[in-house]
Amino acid sequence: MKWTTYNTLNNTTKYLYKFLSQENLKLFLASGSIWFSRADIFGDKMECVRIKDLLKEKPDYEAIKARKRKFLISCWHLADKESLVLWDTYSESVDKRRTTAIRFKREDLIFLMKEYAIKNHGNLFYRTTFTHGRVKYKELIGKDSKWLKDMVVNEPSFRKEEAFRYENEYRFVIKLVNEHSKEGYSYVTKESKNMPFKVIINPLLENDAYFKLKDKIETLGFADKLIQSDLAGWLHPELW
Repeated sequence: MKWTTYNTLNNTTKYLYKFLSQENLKLFLASGSIWFSRADIFGDKMECVRIKDLLKEKPDYEAIKARKRKFLISCWHLADKESLVLWDTYSESVDKRRTTAIRFKREDLIFLMKEYAIKNHGNLFYRTTFTHGRVKYKELIGKDSKWLKDMVVNEPSFRKEEAFRYENEYRFVIKLVNEHSKEGYSYVTKESKNMPFKVIINPLLENDAYFKLKDKIETLGFADKLIQSDLAGWLHPELW
């Protein structure tokens, strides 16, 4: 069993970022596991929709939902530098706000996933497939049938609407034979202290929240993982 690639030809971008709430960062640091969400949990209703679904007079929404429950997806932002647009400026509560990001070198995270593939495969059905790669962005909604037929891709879990292109998403996708009964899956790796990642604090946080969170991460024993945001100096002059 192994991870296969999709849409990665000539990709030289260096980093993968995941933007997290304080609670989700704490869970990652405690477990060292990479969380995969079931596709139907995502807010994007076009997840895993196939062109043949869109060509029908009325899509079979129940069949689409059932398909989504067979896909487990870990989403990352592919970039050489962090982007201000992906930091939350507002959320319904402080607990849910993206206050941190973890950053891996792309090749390091891919190697980590491959290194622990056999261990995780034992928890899933033997015909499960594992794929990683870049999302393809296509404008599909409202298009006629002739246009849609030219938009067919091999992996619907790696296609999103053009409006989301700014996310520049890189995905790790677990495709199951049967529907997954839980909302996601924790892909087990090694202890987080032994993983090659860095933690960045949201530079949009006010000073008190910024330094309080920094102290929390250091207290948890991850001071060596902290790096300063490339944007922090402009938003927090005291950090210069």
